[in-house]
Amino acid sequence: MKNKIKWGIIGLGKIARKFAHDLQLSNDGLLYAIASRSEDGVRKFQSEFPAQNMYTNYEDLLDDPEVDVVYIATPHSHHYPWILKCLDSGKHVLCEKPICVNADQVAEVIKKQKSTGLFVMEALWTKFLPAYEHLQQELRKDGEPVLSLSADFCYSSARQKGSRIYEPGLAGGSLLDIGIYPLFLALDILGVPEQYHVSGWVDQGIDVRVSAVMNYDQGRSALVYSDVQSMGHMDAVIRKENKVYVLPHRWHELDYFHEIGPDYKVRHDFPKTGWGYFHEIEHVNECLIDGLNQSPIYPLSWSFSLARYMDGFRESLNLSYPANIEKI
Repeated sequence: MKNKIKWGIIGLGKIARKFAHDLQLSNDGLLYAIASRSEDGVRKFQSEFPAQNMYTNYEDLLDDPEVDVVYIATPHSHHYPWILKCLDSGKHVLCEKPICVNADQVAEVIKKQKSTGLFVMEALWTKFLPAYEHLQQELRKDGEPVLSLSADFCYSSARQKGSRIYEPGLAGGSLLDIGIYPLFLALDILGVPEQYHVSGWVDQGIDVRVSAVMNYDQGRSALVYSDVQSMGHMDAVIRKENKVYVLPHRWHELDYFHEIGPDYKVRHDFPKTGWGYFHEIEHVNECLIDGLNQSPIYPLSWSFSLARYMDGFRESLNLSYPANIEKI
């Protein structure tokens, strides 16, 4: 692809606005088409982030021959069917996290991706932030193992009619929406646990709060927590024998972190560009330019593993979503 990669966006909510803002900063991509079920919504979005084409149904965007790649920013429950429709239409896909509501759906996406040869990636943007990439380098540098990790993601949201967070039919709740971040961090830093124990509170079909202790060899552990009805510090702490790394409030959009030793404290600054979505956008652009159909940094096997653990957490809580959104 010698020209700029042409992006389409389906689902024009808050995250899509941040994504479109950062797409304007891209070196290799441009916003070409947008789609919403609401005519007022698509026109308002167009006034903020001008696109070549705008549509009031998603199918018309997928039929646009100029669109190279589609960013899916619909509610969780709609990710899986629209990924398949994008692939059937010959479009590459970047799908907002969680890529699907369960691991079986992710497995089907992987099959479809392999059969079409098209690019598919889950948009877990934290993975691509410069500060997070530097954190990983720092953790590897001294060769010492990480002994423990704790991370939370919490906010207080009143139950309101129409809120996707409180709607089982949209795969609402804390785990898939925000708990995915602490779980990702634990798996990325510590790897696969030997066992885990989950507790939480399910109310009216959604997980309000979820806490998990993940156990590793030699007594190493991770504590992850998510909650949509309480405030939290929303930080993360990674401990080694002779130092600790502190990721500050709203660590999932990391700009800096502290490294603290017995007699020193260092702040590592690596500012993100725009809202931070810029970095995953540029990564996808680079993959497409290089002719890759999966990310070498965050492949679909990673998404499958993450979904499998979220399935396990939900099973521990006896939580399932309506059959129509769990099906493959």
